[in-house]
Amino acid sequence: MEITSLVDNCAAEGFEAEHGLSLLIAMDCGKKFLFDTGQSGLFINNAHKAVVDISAVDACFISHGHYDHGGGIGAFLKENLKANVYIDSQAFVSRYSLHDDGLHSIGIDKNSLNGRRLVLCDETVTLPCGISFFSGVKGDCLMPSGNNRLKAADKVSQDAFPDERSLLIEENGRVVLFAGCAHHGIVNIIERAVELTGRVPSYVFSGFHTANSGLDMVGESAYINALAQRLLTYKDCIFYTMHCTSYSVYLRLRDIMGERIGYLSCGEKIII
Repeated sequence: MEITSLVDNCAAEGFEAEHGLSLLIAMDCGKKFLFDTGQSGLFINNAHKAVVDISAVDACFISHGHYDHGGGIGAFLKENLKANVYIDSQAFVSRYSLHDDGLHSIGIDKNSLNGRRLVLCDETVTLPCGISFFSGVKGDCLMPSGNNRLKAADKVSQDAFPDERSLLIEENGRVVLFAGCAHHGIVNIIERAVELTGRVPSYVFSGFHTANSGLDMVGESAYINALAQRLLTYKDCIFYTMHCTSYSVYLRLRDIMGERIGYLSCGEKIII
């Protein structure tokens, strides 16, 4: 399996960065999937530079209804004339982020997509080649404090992220987990993956939503240490983080986790 980052906050030389996430997943069986689209059509430009053909992608999966993960759906549908876009049925509800100057809309617009090739998911979706696109995450272990800034449609309540979904791929005896921002907490998402497959993932690709946590220095350090120690309990699992983790937090995780964690910048490719 080959995973190429097409959008990230950080970019390798020759590629363009954007606040967002998009991964191209090429399975050994020949199937190709796009996981998230970033906030614009930039992922297509970066795909051309990486010699990746977006028109050949077999399906697109959107992790949740924030603009930096699903803002490029329209661009994808224009570039790719065959693939369905799998997204939770609640992903198009209005959502907001609290900034110093007030609330900012961070949702994605369904009306501009005209319902074209959108598959609205209510339960776990299973596809051939060992694919599961799941929700149903429970638990509150090490929840990201940055969630406090994210508001539901009423602009007051904290968003509960009912639309957040993650992708599981089982191939060649390994389980690979892809999550977006892990708003439900990456540990809780991993536990749901274990529940679905009966196995700990061999690899996890995910942002951890630790950027702009709102914690003071002591609280942030304690959280990062606790997260790193908990991730290390998943024996033989390798982590690649990106996007909303922030590179500085990644380096602090790396100090604790060593080679068990890496960062996947835009333009970089991992073969597993």
